[in-house]
Amino acid sequence: MLIGLRTHRAVTAGVVAALLSTGFLAGTAGQAEAVVPVCVKAASVSWGAGHGPVPSTSGGSLNCRLGPGNSGAGVKALQAALKLCHKKNIAVDGVYGDRTKSALAAVQRNSGIDDDGLYGPQTRNVILWDVTEKTPAGGTWKYCDRL
Repeated sequence: MLIGLRTHRAVTAGVVAALLSTGFLAGTAGQAEAVVPVCVKAASVSWGAGHGPVPSTSGGSLNCRLGPGNSGAGVKALQAALKLCHKKNIAVDGVYGDRTKSALAAVQRNSGIDDDGLYGPQTRNVILWDVTEKTPAGGTWKYCDRL
């Protein structure tokens, strides 16, 4: 009986080691999330003479992520772009809920990327952002553009 238990443990350890070596059991999603920080604010990004808010980290990096449960200025910037530039009927309330996720998934699908409804670097590059530019007459001109 003792030999059977040792054999079982050895086989189990071997299977776990093999799965870990292939990456099957490695926490790749968690590791990827740890590498890309959450967008906690909105940076004012320049487009020629114009500027507009884009989700960013506290340090100003645009390489960040958002998803359900996140809130704040970064989410508001994303929601404004979805509402104003992509004509999605969502609130610009700074809370990443089901409607924000669904609206973003539709934009992702229309852009030909994975439509998971989560915001990250790939999605950032396909979204049209809300840009404001001052006119020579002193007014403002609004348009939408990609980064």
